[in-house]
Amino acid sequence: KIVEEVGENRGPLVERFQKAVGGQAGDAWCACFCGFCVEEVEHHLNIRSLLFKSPSVWQMYHRSNKSCQVSHPMRGFIVCFNKPGTILGHCGIIEKVNSDTFVSIEGNSNNKGDREGDGVVRQTRPLKGYSNLKVLGYLDAFPI
Repeated sequence: KIVEEVGENRGPLVERFQKAVGGQAGDAWCACFCGFCVEEVEHHLNIRSLLFKSPSVWQMYHRSNKSCQVSHPMRGFIVCFNKPGTILGHCGIIEKVNSDTFVSIEGNSNNKGDREGDGVVRQTRPLKGYSNLKVLGYLDAFPI
């Protein structure tokens, strides 16, 4: 785990992630972490992403440019999960894809794999989703 929260969805690094996407202290921050990472790439490579940056996974997925939405997982893509029938979700950045799982780096998770955690952790997830969350889709922040 590389980031520790200090309080409920708060702390210096957590709030830096939240601010990067227009969020506020206390917002769930998995999408904030992904948006922050995309902004770092934009800054360091002097390129622009078509990703809609938001503290909301639902908004990030549905308001991103359609060219970002892809149907398959790939290293570097953002996986977006959704609790069916709600706008609740979770997301992470895919590090590796296996035959029936993928490894992702996720903000606001923990070593138990929860979607509301206290750090940035590496998770291994089934391709179809986990717990009561299903894969909504994948986002390529820098489509060609």
